[in-house]
Amino acid sequence: MIRFLIQISGFIAVLMLAGCAPSVQLTTPEPLEVNIHMSLDVNQHEAPGATQALMSEDESKALRRRDDRSGEIWGMKNDGVVVETARGYLNAVGKSGWDPAYVQRLVAEENQDRRILYEAEARSRSRPVASVEAEAGHRLMQQTYITGSTNAPPAASKPVP
Repeated sequence: MIRFLIQISGFIAVLMLAGCAPSVQLTTPEPLEVNIHMSLDVNQHEAPGATQALMSEDESKALRRRDDRSGEIWGMKNDGVVVETARGYLNAVGKSGWDPAYVQRLVAEENQDRRILYEAEARSRSRPVASVEAEAGHRLMQQTYITGSTNAPPAASKPVP
């Protein structure tokens, strides 16, 4: 009998504790509204002693021409018609589907504009043009060719890691 009373009293205690748990309402009658007001100020400061290099008119025109033809150049790269070289210039590889004269003209124009920009960068950084060309070639080849892709460059023109 005592055992029965202990069991009953334990059961009653559990019910009482469970019945005392408060209920919390997590809903609201209206949706919550959050107003955020933000402003952002961006300031650019030049380093002491820094000189601002202005782009010449020839460099600006070369940059605009490159931008204008970039879609076609990327199309040619994707089709395997042209490849990037380790020196930062394009090389036509003569695949079908494109007019060879057009490809050659576009490659020559692109390479001429790249040369203008490489020379300007070399002057501004007091470095040899060949060094700027090599850096650009490495960067452009990395952007263009994905390992295992069908438009990978010939083995001789891959950059050395």
